[in-house]
Amino acid sequence: MTYPTYSSLNNLLAELPDNFVQCHNSYIINLNYVVSTAYNLLTLKDGIDIPIGRYFSKKFKECYLKHIASVQ
Repeated sequence: MTYPTYSSLNNLLAELPDNFVQCHNSYIINLNYVVSTAYNLLTLKDGIDIPIGRYFSKKFKECYLKHIASVQ
């Protein structure tokens, strides 16, 4: 689902639970809906591909691996 907002993504991210992470300048995603990742792309349960920005790549991967470990 897409939610347009006039708030900055940093402010929005601060209000969201830990399962949300910014993966690109334009995207915050819910880790519960990620089904696969590649070098610079992630796929959500509904088949939508989201880019992973170079700046956010390391943080995203850390959060994603931590999330996977906590779910299992």
